[in-house]
Amino acid sequence: MEERSQSFNGERRRSFDRKSSYDYSKDDHGYVKERSFDSSEYRSSGHNLMNNSLNCETKEILKQDRISAMSNEILFHILSFLSTKDAIKTNMLSNKWLRLWNFVPNLHFTCTFLEYEYIREFVTFADQTLLLHRAFRVNKFIVNFHYNHSLASNVDEWVHFATNANVEGLWLLLLGERGCGDNHYDLPQHVYTNSSMTTLKLTWCDVEPNGLIRWKSLKSLLIGCTDLSEDVMQNILVGAPVLESLELYRCCGFNRLDIGSASLRKLVLRDYWDPMGSEDNSVLEISAPNIQSLAILGCVLRKKLRLMNMQSLDYCDLNFWLITYIQDMDNDYEVHQNVLRELLDGLRDAKKLSMGNWCIQVGFSWYLSLYSCI
Repeated sequence: MEERSQSFNGERRRSFDRKSSYDYSKDDHGYVKERSFDSSEYRSSGHNLMNNSLNCETKEILKQDRISAMSNEILFHILSFLSTKDAIKTNMLSNKWLRLWNFVPNLHFTCTFLEYEYIREFVTFADQTLLLHRAFRVNKFIVNFHYNHSLASNVDEWVHFATNANVEGLWLLLLGERGCGDNHYDLPQHVYTNSSMTTLKLTWCDVEPNGLIRWKSLKSLLIGCTDLSEDVMQNILVGAPVLESLELYRCCGFNRLDIGSASLRKLVLRDYWDPMGSEDNSVLEISAPNIQSLAILGCVLRKKLRLMNMQSLDYCDLNFWLITYIQDMDNDYEVHQNVLRELLDGLRDAKKLSMGNWCIQVGFSWYLSLYSCI
């Protein structure tokens, strides 16, 4: 019995001794007391364990290709914000991206070079790209480069590709020498009867339909750097029954715009000029009873502006300047004042009016001339 008790006490002392090396110590009287410990050791060890755990989780996340895991519809939407050339470069990302650009619904071809050899390379690139494209429908087709008449057949193929794909937005932003003249691109006749387009932007294109225009879905139209007759303008306005916005940029050849469309709400006239040497007293008349927003911007060359039937106008922006060829400076001021006064007479129903520097200066000189007569 005593042996068993001594054995038990011995085991208990050894147990205390083992614990004392970790958690306990003895005081001067031999009593066991709890050892004070340094909490920083436990914090640092716990922090290291946490860091190791986070590093492992981060590494696992980094290993995942979350962009490639997205649906093709989302990836197509992302690629649609890039130019076609940049979209093709994404095929190096992974196997999934290898042919993804072939199905992007937006095609954007741009070349800023003026040298013909670079333009020729750009045209070849566009031709090859369209051969590989596989999307059933094209939402937006944009071409922007310095046009040369020798490339007309290539542009014809591009336009044919876009219309066959039921394009919604067709932008032919061709560049050429300043002015209205030869070497414009002849817009193919099948474009004038396309029913899928909702947006059409044309610059440096001859707009000469052989028959009636049928743009039944078109809502926004921009025509720039070309000659437009009054008959063609009327054909456009009649053939686009749901047209809401019309912008004419550096166009010439017409002296009257008679806009009776009930759907057209916005008209922008930018840089109206007549390079054929029209007289300074020629007049551009605009009649638009349903227009709600009107903007006359940029340079107006040798033209007086007369606005009529603007009873629905909510906002008008006059940020233009008039250029005449009158040598007498005093007479020039008088002509400018008369142009502005006649223009403002047609804006009596406008609810809001904004004027640029030229209009403000002419208006102020007009006010001073009236004040000096008192």
